Amino acid sequence: MIQFPFPVYTLKLLFIFVYFTTNPAFAELLQNWNFKYTGTDSSFSVTGEFLKNRNWQIVQIPHTYNNFVSHTDQWAGYGWYVHEIEDLKYDKICSYNLLFEGVCLRASVFVNGNYVGKSNQPYLPFKFKINSFLRKGKNIIAVRIDNTIKENDIPDVNCNGWWLYGGIARNVSLEIDSGSTIENVLTRTIFVESGTFDFAADLITVNGFDSILFLVNDLNENRVITTYVARGEQFSCRVNAQEWSPENPVLYRLDFIPIKNNKRGKVFSIKRGFAQFRCENGLLYLNNECIYLKGIGRHDVATHNKPFLSDSACLWDLVQIKKMGFNFLRIAHFPQRKKIYEFCDSLGLLVMDEIPAWKTDADFLCSKTGIKAASDYVENLISDHGNYVSIALWSIGNEFKSYKKSIGEYVKEVTGKIKKIDSSRLVTYCSYFYQFDKAYTFVDVISVNEYFGWFIGSIELIGPMLKGIHEQWPEKPIIISEFGAAANYGYYNKKAQLGGSLQCIFKKDFSEDHQALYLTSHVDEILKYQNICRGFTIWCFNDFMESRIREKTQTVLPGLNTMGIFSEDRNRKLAFAEVQKILKKIAGQEKCE
Repeated sequence: MIQFPFPVYTLKLLFIFVYFTTNPAFAELLQNWNFKYTGTDSSFSVTGEFLKNRNWQIVQIPHTYNNFVSHTDQWAGYGWYVHEIEDLKYDKICSYNLLFEGVCLRASVFVNGNYVGKSNQPYLPFKFKINSFLRKGKNIIAVRIDNTIKENDIPDVNCNGWWLYGGIARNVSLEIDSGSTIENVLTRTIFVESGTFDFAADLITVNGFDSILFLVNDLNENRVITTYVARGEQFSCRVNAQEWSPENPVLYRLDFIPIKNNKRGKVFSIKRGFAQFRCENGLLYLNNECIYLKGIGRHDVATHNKPFLSDSACLWDLVQIKKMGFNFLRIAHFPQRKKIYEFCDSLGLLVMDEIPAWKTDADFLCSKTGIKAASDYVENLISDHGNYVSIALWSIGNEFKSYKKSIGEYVKEVTGKIKKIDSSRLVTYCSYFYQFDKAYTFVDVISVNEYFGWFIGSIELIGPMLKGIHEQWPEKPIIISEFGAAANYGYYNKKAQLGGSLQCIFKKDFSEDHQALYLTSHVDEILKYQNICRGFTIWCFNDFMESRIREKTQTVLPGLNTMGIFSEDRNRKLAFAEVQKILKKIAGQEKCE
């Protein structure tokens, strides 16, 4: 018998708990995984000598094998993770699902030496039913991760804007269920009038039922405010409820109860608010109120060698964002863990959720393979995140070559796919081709990345650029989805000035003083054009690692993108206070015309 050098008492206690619970339960599998980096070699068996003779490292999940080789290199290749479940009290009545909340980039999963399945969608959750592979007593789970960047994939070889931290990037758990009827629900809320919404739900069920009892529960007053009986897997009804907003992020508990032979089955519950983010005549609305987006982008990483944040650390980040006065978070540039969205729901932060099509090759995106890959990705993204009221915009990519006319086919098809699944929300992508973009026609909101005064030109170009876009698409809301300037934490220059067209290219100022001046001046310039620009997103909240080699003058640590208002250690830069001041100054003064 293969011996594994780790204790199993914690897991035994978890199984005692989940075995006797009546609702679906989860045993977290986070501690004491055996890990081995094998580079380009993926040919090992997952049983026998492979398990017995490797020099295993004991790790905890989440885990990455992208620790530094040098400051600008990443480990790319295969990493093996092996975990033993001891003394499983296997019950044939139960359904056992192995649940992964996200890996980077691809995973192949084995149970007791048998191939179970794979995931090719980085950062998204996936699960496998493993009943047929389990046995009583000891069970071995093996996961092969591959983080090599490939052509004709999402992301592809052009993706060098952040480190691809190869590994099991998020939690793993064993879900044990003794007979639920409802597996998942996708909900939509459509604004009708103040305090009234049309509610729609699509249910994924695994067992038969006669009807579904739907309840909306007011959590503050501990009472049911809506009761509805549905006969099929799709239904809609009208609900009177408080409107969710950044100022009043009220949430309700929605219960879906299957009924068969006059008996109630297991309750499927979610927390959700009632709101709809929509556009009309070039303006953005949250429910019936015109809204101006004041946003910031955020990478869900911590320090370069310890990238994974705890839930409490994530919450701290989002509280700082609210404290500065933002009402909008751009998820960059890939889906993040579920806790982020739950926190945004509770705090009142609208969200742009984005697939990792970062500068992905345009020819691939326009191909049948590329369109299918993106369509499948957004379908699973919506299935996983569609119940979060904070989601305002689905983004189908960032900075791909949308000056090409052919890219319109990709944008049209993937936008259409989203609209079929979730017509209650808006679709966008983030472009850096200004008024020369060829695919704005097919999205609801035009999102523009510009770094005038940092990478190119000066901030005086903002106005002409916005006017040029508005003249061609006057009915579409425009937001500036990225702008920013780098600043080395702790480096100051009291004489900092805004750079002109040449200075921003050849003589950058990496001081905290310049960053603060640049961001506040930029916001002032954008606000001059509120009649055609309905929001902005600063890049970005925290410093993070990217695989492009940065200028040596920028930072002591090559590879660190220092455009954050916070350092990677979460120390405030001067920009924090200055941005907070200007957001407080303009609060309530945004125009709707």
